[in-house]
Amino acid sequence: GKIKDDIYSFTPVCDQAYGYTKDAADMMIYAVSDGGDLLWKNYIHGGIWDLASSVTPMHSGGFMVLGAFHSDEHSGCCYTDDYDHRDIIKLDNDGTIEWQKEIEISNSGYSEYSLGIGTSLIETSFNDLVFLTVGAPGNNKLMIVMMDSEGEIKWTRTYFDEDLNYSSGQAEILETDDGDLALAAYSWPSGLIAIIDYDSGEILEENDLPCGYCRKIIQSDDGFAILGTGGSDNYATLVKVDESGSLIWSHVYDDPSLWEPLDLIQTEDGGFLLFGYSQPAPYATLVKTDDEGNEEWRKRYNDYVGGGKGWIHKTEDGGYFMVSGYAVTKLDSECEVEWNAAGPTGFDKNFNNGMVSGINHDMKQIPGGAIMVGYGSASWE
Repeated sequence: GKIKDDIYSFTPVCDQAYGYTKDAADMMIYAVSDGGDLLWKNYIHGGIWDLASSVTPMHSGGFMVLGAFHSDEHSGCCYTDDYDHRDIIKLDNDGTIEWQKEIEISNSGYSEYSLGIGTSLIETSFNDLVFLTVGAPGNNKLMIVMMDSEGEIKWTRTYFDEDLNYSSGQAEILETDDGDLALAAYSWPSGLIAIIDYDSGEILEENDLPCGYCRKIIQSDDGFAILGTGGSDNYATLVKVDESGSLIWSHVYDDPSLWEPLDLIQTEDGGFLLFGYSQPAPYATLVKTDDEGNEEWRKRYNDYVGGGKGWIHKTEDGGYFMVSGYAVTKLDSECEVEWNAAGPTGFDKNFNNGMVSGINHDMKQIPGGAIMVGYGSASWE
């Protein structure tokens, strides 16, 4: 009868296909000048939770962004359960999308664990792109992905037999002067540095390091400097090695304590500037050392440095640009604050001429400023 027909033709208002389409977070990408002007911003929507996890400027202009659309919200964002796919987005110099594509990095399927999306995206002198992520089998094994500038995969390698761990992105890769790759990562029970063959990912040399998890590797003189954790309480540790990875010296910053190593740069006098975390508040801490890692001074800043994210670089005016998950701060040549675009907590970052709202997951230097990527939303502003 009529009632039966009406029941079968009934369309529910809360159809499950449309039940969760409101985006909780988009990829957030924005650029800021050293003077505190918001140069441009872009929130890129693709799924419910979208994360831009790493960015690199391109030699030919513009930027490449690594991330994942349709990622999983967990413990504050953002992970994936998909071993196989990541997203890359090519932007022009003004942050406008030129193209985007999903890249297939493995055929391992899905994980019952939350996987890191990827970090340490760089463009090499050969115009290739390299990044680190999680490879199967094993929940936490490190994978290196090498692709060309169009996102076509050249090779991938998961270091399962070598027991190299991704460690929530506590690993970093760079190109060496002779055209190979240098990797700082963790392999139980310590950190290690490995020289990687550019064309295959094969480990050519490796050396254990007197530290635990490795957060940062930079070229220093004729070798490398690595910032990691060490000691019984995982204090920040600075390690200097030669070009083959053999130890020259190391220094643990435990008196007073410095935890959560975030970033490292070499200063003009041959010393180092370490960005880390110490307690009690204010938490963000810079430590200046001499060329053998001996502490010369430290300064603290009103920045929560949440999420274990932080970056610093020298600016063209002799100062420094310092960014954490929450804050964007410009320092002068004496590391005193010139301006700060966020409070100690909170998602909003207020610049001279505009704002963004979200959490930073990577920062890279650009001429006269910096580009930041992470997750956020115009609706949060």
